Amino acid sequence: MGAFNILHAQIPCPACGKQTDVRIQFKFGDTWQLEYKIGDRIGWGGNATGKPGLPNVKVSGSLETTVCDTCSASFERDEFDVLVQHDVIIGVREMEDPAAYFTSESDYVEIE
Repeated sequence: MGAFNILHAQIPCPACGKQTDVRIQFKFGDTWQLEYKIGDRIGWGGNATGKPGLPNVKVSGSLETTVCDTCSASFERDEFDVLVQHDVIIGVREMEDPAAYFTSESDYVEIE
């Protein structure tokens, strides 16, 4: 994957439904193993991927954590969309359309 950043987030376990802490790798902004949480502003400069200031972006993310920390069930999916508005991480969701990233030839897609 090369250089990437980490998003610390919580997602529901598909087995028990409880929120579990996860680390999601993504490439957007200054990709230098920077660590973020939802609500943080993306840093730019250095090893930048993407464009600063885009109004609405989804970024391809991959789980580092693959099991629930409550029930130890394995997650069925490990691909997520990291949602960014005007350089602020606003959320994360299971990836809706992996093909969107193939057609864009990058790790992010501008959305409406």
